[in-house]
Amino acid sequence: MGADDAGHQHSREPSAETASGSVLWSLEKRGRVIECTVRFDPETAPEVHIRRPGEPSFVRGFDALDRALAHANALLHDLRANGWQMPAGTTPNTPDVAPRESPVDAAVPALPPH
Repeated sequence: MGADDAGHQHSREPSAETASGSVLWSLEKRGRVIECTVRFDPETAPEVHIRRPGEPSFVRGFDALDRALAHANALLHDLRANGWQMPAGTTPNTPDVAPRESPVDAAVPALPPH
């Protein structure tokens, strides 16, 4: 993992530690559900867990809580743009954190204004 890499990712079965996190949001699409949980323990790195019921969690660790929350917020916006919806009567539990620039975006120079 390079110095510019904001996190690491892996899949694992849901566990008690995932259950101890805070659910940030849950989305639905065509009868499927996806949930985002953040787990932060001051002794370990913050983690974002993405899971569908009955499947292993996709876990990504971060070096700072604000980066984890920005990642969760960016995922929420991307999924909603692709047709995923909040269950009726719910709102996301994410602070309004602007997503950080991805390494791919950072490699592409910005175009000058016209």
